[in-house]
Amino acid sequence: MNKKKIISFIVTVLAGLVVGALISYIFFPLGLKNNMSYSFNIIIFGLLICCLLYFLYYIQSIRKEKKHEKAVNSILAFNKKIDNILLKLDDPREKLKALQMTIESIEKHEEYNRNLEWKYSLLISIYVRMTDIYDMLGDEEKMMEIYNRILELNSRHAISYFKRSLIYYNRGDYANALEDINKAIKYNSYLPVEDLYTKRGLIYDKIGDYQNAVDDYSHALQVYKSSSRTNFDLSNTFFNRAKAYVCMNKYSEAINDYQKYLESDPENKEHLKLEAENAINELQKKI
Repeated sequence: MNKKKIISFIVTVLAGLVVGALISYIFFPLGLKNNMSYSFNIIIFGLLICCLLYFLYYIQSIRKEKKHEKAVNSILAFNKKIDNILLKLDDPREKLKALQMTIESIEKHEEYNRNLEWKYSLLISIYVRMTDIYDMLGDEEKMMEIYNRILELNSRHAISYFKRSLIYYNRGDYANALEDINKAIKYNSYLPVEDLYTKRGLIYDKIGDYQNAVDDYSHALQVYKSSSRTNFDLSNTFFNRAKAYVCMNKYSEAINDYQKYLESDPENKEHLKLEAENAINELQKKI
């Protein structure tokens, strides 16, 4: 039983006891003269009311689950249909046109308008595909526009905060980048945690908050060690943490991370490999 159900059950029991007490008071006023009898009335009627309320709650929960299941199945079928249409189109502009026509169709559909949660989920799935296409076209402005639309429909959409944060970062707008990455971390339920913390570490680096940068890089590395991922950018995380340590005058830690960087990826980019080797030589002189 999850937290929400436990709270609902407790509220139902309390409501049942309160209503049971009121019924006992109204229909059995003489029971007030006998504490045992009065207590018994409260318990009996309280339990009856609890059973009734919980039965109604259970029926409502079943209806909500069926409604949610229908929406999920509809969205999955809808996404499959959209992907099949996009696969048949080669021109990105034609794909965008097809997606825009689908949006207009959804907006006019009366059944979708009766269930806004369902409607918004469908619209978001289309908007996400549109951002991917605009990303291929290099149209950053359109990407921002659509991420804003998605967040108007769902203010907890973690991936939109994350992607918008990357755009802000590339623009040098680190304040907004940090605000968005914080929201992405807060609402995240499916993005790799280590990627989020690595990106936030980069933002902290840019604003000169090296301690928080180190903390985020360290957290990302810790999460990665306990995961089964193989595509995490391990070497660059060591490299970035080493640079942050240098800025904090923690030279031994920086040398250690530069060495881990060289060991973790023997095929490092030549200029970064040279930078790490030179940094180790210079830092050793300062210890």
